Amino acid sequence: MKTTATLTALALAAALATPACDPGDADALEARVLQDNSGALNGIILNGIILNGIILNGIILNGILLNGGDVDGVTLDATSAPDGGAVTNVQLDKKSGELSISSDLGGSFSGDEVVGTELTYASAAAIYRLRIDDAVLVPAEDVKGGELYHYTINYQVEEEGSWSEPASLCVDGLGEPTEALLLPGLWDHQTATAITTDPKAITIACRHAALAKCAEWGYRPGVMPKTHQTCLRMARADYAGDGVPHTSNGTPIHIADIYKVNTEDEAPGLYKEAEWGTDGAVCIHRAAFRHPELTGCDDPKDPATCFPGIPECGGSPTDLSAYYKWWGTRIISAIEID
Repeated sequence: MKTTATLTALALAAALATPACDPGDADALEARVLQDNSGALNGIILNGIILNGIILNGIILNGILLNGGDVDGVTLDATSAPDGGAVTNVQLDKKSGELSISSDLGGSFSGDEVVGTELTYASAAAIYRLRIDDAVLVPAEDVKGGELYHYTINYQVEEEGSWSEPASLCVDGLGEPTEALLLPGLWDHQTATAITTDPKAITIACRHAALAKCAEWGYRPGVMPKTHQTCLRMARADYAGDGVPHTSNGTPIHIADIYKVNTEDEAPGLYKEAEWGTDGAVCIHRAAFRHPELTGCDDPKDPATCFPGIPECGGSPTDLSAYYKWWGTRIISAIEID
């Protein structure tokens, strides 16, 4: 089932400082993979929680200073570890997304032991409480890039001195609850550009939206930050790299990358759409836009009016090789044309 999550992201604290890097170049693209595509990154906005119309653009918890402070009009009021103590330290594994926390009562918790952790924060509109209610490690054979934690996170709103019934922070395109990933870093919600990949900032990213999907496709931002950024451009058809998507949720696309995390074979009816880098499309086959009607071109049928600053990809559209690696290509997208 193709679904898209609503937007949700929350910055937490972490203390990991291992540098991140992309693997080396690889050669030809092989095999074939079909991926569900979304025009959204946590809805339309990448980095923020929207609850009852209130945008929380990330809470950065600085080291052990987890209580107090104000970020964009939002104040973190309290934290609670599973043992009831205040959270004093947070770490995140940059590859698996495993959360580890410590409390002022001396407790240490990691993996599924973090269930029960709560954050309470206030804005001008309301007081909110987030709670981790489940943490499941998905095995490596079920997800690209190695094992990965999925978290069930619920929220409540204080109403006249009492808390509302818990509701899922993440829901899919049908309004059904879904899980979240914890990703190291923060992203600009207007430009879709990574602000930082420092694991001292952690974003809650709902599954089936682009931030999380790119991680599940094998491009972990803590391990392959440039390729994850490239994937965000590709997944949203952000050709110009300005944060503007040109696709619709659920559009099927085929993807491959120069590192062979995902691979492609030439196939009848399969045409290269574009080669992608961190700043958007490196080149485009304008006859293979996944949604010509959404490109914003003056005339979608006239290639000259479609992103004139981006060159046409060289070679045959049915050749899915990466021609422009020296220009920064990391991912190739393709679509099926009858």
